[in-house]
Amino acid sequence: MSGTETTNDTSSSAVTQYGFYKYPPAGVGVNRGEALAPSKKEFEGQRDQQPWKEEERWWLCSFAVYERLRRAGVATDEETTYFRNQWRHRLTAADPGGILRRLLWGYLSQQSVKVGEAAEGEVPAAVRDAIERDIGRTLPSHCLFAAADGIGRQSLRRVLLRLSAQDPEVGYCQGMAFPVATLLLHCPEEECYGVMRRLWWGRRWRLRDLFSPHFPLLTALLSILQQQIAQLLPRLHRHLAEEEMELSAIVAPWFLTLFTHQLPTALLARVWDFFILQGWRVLLQVAVYLLRKEEPVLVTLSMEEAVLHMRSDTTYQRVVDTETFIRAVLRVPIDDKVVEGLFPC
Repeated sequence: MSGTETTNDTSSSAVTQYGFYKYPPAGVGVNRGEALAPSKKEFEGQRDQQPWKEEERWWLCSFAVYERLRRAGVATDEETTYFRNQWRHRLTAADPGGILRRLLWGYLSQQSVKVGEAAEGEVPAAVRDAIERDIGRTLPSHCLFAAADGIGRQSLRRVLLRLSAQDPEVGYCQGMAFPVATLLLHCPEEECYGVMRRLWWGRRWRLRDLFSPHFPLLTALLSILQQQIAQLLPRLHRHLAEEEMELSAIVAPWFLTLFTHQLPTALLARVWDFFILQGWRVLLQVAVYLLRKEEPVLVTLSMEEAVLHMRSDTTYQRVVDTETFIRAVLRVPIDDKVVEGLFPC
């Protein structure tokens, strides 16, 4: 996705008050013909029979239209950009919440990758032991994962074992349990596994590279963040250099857990809305925003003090309003081209 995205021009009579096309939905960009759209009777019948609120109806209509274009093989890059812009603006405007979030994460993650089923091998005993050790310390205060024999931990264990079996080169790495646990908070086990596999292999996320030996994706993310700090937070950048402080010691846990271990649950879900849609850009924006917010304190601290400060729960509990936080994060100026450089091929 490019740094500057465009949308098709439309007259006010052609779109709803929410900015999406009215019936017939096939007329996006160019005339696609009647074959791609349901009949008006069918369209209105489905609308009247389903007791959806307007928000759910908007998303379902949007996905249905795009899916028809995509499956027919006629969705152009321009139209894909248009739809992704629509989805981003909609997510910015309101928290989807609940069942709708489960639908959005499942659908949006499948837009970037097709993952075929792979044969599951045996999981080595050492990998099983590593998984077992981490399960008990993954979101232990959340009711879903609090009980040692509870359904949450059982699902977490099964998903991690399946992931490890299907990618023996990576196996298991500490931190993998956190994104799986986040998905389990919003969807059942099988859906969690499906979405996690797409995040694992999909070019927009490539979680596999985050946990592979030598952590290639983490290294690239830290390099980008270092550049952004030099441009956007020069005072903090100077302090880090003068004190010979390693940025990775402060922020590496953010990326390795995808902020699951740091942010409150409701705020984490909103951040993940954009992570599923856009990839790593939003997590870099969150990192810059948090460092900017804590900059007045960080520039007075030593390396050890800074690490302890950014690992303190109170640092993240000072968020007053989730939507205010999200809007501020999305205003952090990180060029999409910088993020696209994470995966050059």
